[in-house]
Amino acid sequence: MSNKSGVGEQEIKNRFESVMLPSLRENAVDIINSKSNEPISLFSSGKYISEFFLNRGQISEYFDLNQIVNPDFSTH
Repeated sequence: MSNKSGVGEQEIKNRFESVMLPSLRENAVDIINSKSNEPISLFSSGKYISEFFLNRGQISEYFDLNQIVNPDFSTH
């Protein structure tokens, strides 16, 4: 990978060591946070996606993610 990318082997190793994978619980909390403005939140992303399609005339109204996301997974 180092040869192909031109990035030193140690730098690649350091980058991989700094990667943190969230647990299933942490991931669910971040993604299904209806009050979050972070892009990882389905609700935040859904708002921007709705605006995009609404502005293009491809949908006539915002969709309600509360109707789509199973409330058993909701944390808020």
